[in-house]
Amino acid sequence: MPRRFSEAWTRALKEIRTSDWPELRYVPMLPFLTPPVPKVVREAFASAGRRLSFPAGQHFFGSTFVTDFILITSGLSGRYLAPNAAQAEGAGILALSTTGRFACGNLNFLSRRPTIGQYAAISDLEAVAVSHVAVDEILHMRRDLIRPLFTHIEVTNLSDRMAFGIMTLLPAISRYKCLLLTWAAYYGKFDDGWIVIPTPGRNAHVERVIGASSVTMDKLRAELQQTAGMERAGDFVRLRPEALQDVHDWMRRADHSSGMYGRPANVVTFLEDMLSDGLGPRPD
Repeated sequence: MPRRFSEAWTRALKEIRTSDWPELRYVPMLPFLTPPVPKVVREAFASAGRRLSFPAGQHFFGSTFVTDFILITSGLSGRYLAPNAAQAEGAGILALSTTGRFACGNLNFLSRRPTIGQYAAISDLEAVAVSHVAVDEILHMRRDLIRPLFTHIEVTNLSDRMAFGIMTLLPAISRYKCLLLTWAAYYGKFDDGWIVIPTPGRNAHVERVIGASSVTMDKLRAELQQTAGMERAGDFVRLRPEALQDVHDWMRRADHSSGMYGRPANVVTFLEDMLSDGLGPRPD
């Protein structure tokens, strides 16, 4: 049985930032974890869906044929590049999902095609499931949900595209730092010059997200211990945020400073912006 995550870790992942922004177009694009589903969509899905619980390791569907949106209300899930549940063990994780985000269902909502992947709980997980057919009916009655839902689906695809670019173009240490920066932006807390974040899963999950072996991960952690003072305490890590400046620069160029939310050039300013009031940066 997988070791359970701490209550403090579970509480940390329940924080939902940026979901009350007027439009997701203003959200800075980050890899490996999408922005939260807009609040108006979450509320509509929660009232229409059925409540589900999954233990760590359980798959949501037995095949790549996904028939429901699954909206996480507590916990962490992963999307695995594997044709069936049996082959997901050892497969790479393409993306993570946490509270307030879709674990699945967004990728094939219109086409109803297989999703070329498997979806599973990484931690004990609670969720709301709404079938694609039911969402069709909801959108027919609630046309005000169409734009926020499809904007979220679009920014999810863009987040995946950024992640694919990172996996293709950047070395392992940069891929790891990109993951840490994303989690710092959504879940970080400043502590006397340090940034403290809940771990994005167990070591094995992190390895599979960034495409690194356990041997490589040991080297990456050792490097960040030296260059960023990174330390782990239970299910949390802390490090100097300045060490993430280089990958912040890469993401800023990829997302373009001409976007509707222009990222600050300095990574510490960016994180302060994201974490300052629980809502993140807003457009001028």
